[in-house]
Amino acid sequence: MKIAVVLALMLLVAGVVLWRTRSATREPNAAADVNVVMREAAADAIETAKAEHDVTLDYSSQSVEQVEAILARIYDEQAGAPIPLDREKDEAWRWGAYVGEVIRRTSPGGGHWEIDHEAAGPRSFPVRLAERDSFPITWCRKRLRNGPEDNVWHKFQILYGPESREIAPPAEGDVQ
Repeated sequence: MKIAVVLALMLLVAGVVLWRTRSATREPNAAADVNVVMREAAADAIETAKAEHDVTLDYSSQSVEQVEAILARIYDEQAGAPIPLDREKDEAWRWGAYVGEVIRRTSPGGGHWEIDHEAAGPRSFPVRLAERDSFPITWCRKRLRNGPEDNVWHKFQILYGPESREIAPPAEGDVQ
């Protein structure tokens, strides 16, 4: 009986540890928790940037350039071979959540995450702002697949840099 209790406790602890290590990439099931999940994933990006890339991220607009450098390193490590799909998804999720949090936090009036988008489809995870919707997880995934032609820093600068405020916002329904 004692052995069964000890084994059950060990399995419970192992399950909690496994859940916590995967929580940064878990996808939300309800709109209510999508903002919490994205904040957790962004926090994971900050820890990963420091631990694995010796980079300090601070939610500033300029930190998106550092994320681009990290994505470039990951892309270059592949040396022409496609990144494994599970790693591509995890990396895009982590870094895209961080970029989305930068967008959300630095945009006038703030914004929020959603799970689905009327134009981009289900589980497209847009950051919704008053003036536009953006899809930073998709940006990061494209960067990992296509390389420098999908530079995340350039997209961010065009859409959210100081010069972007002088450009008229996109028409209703346009997808960024």
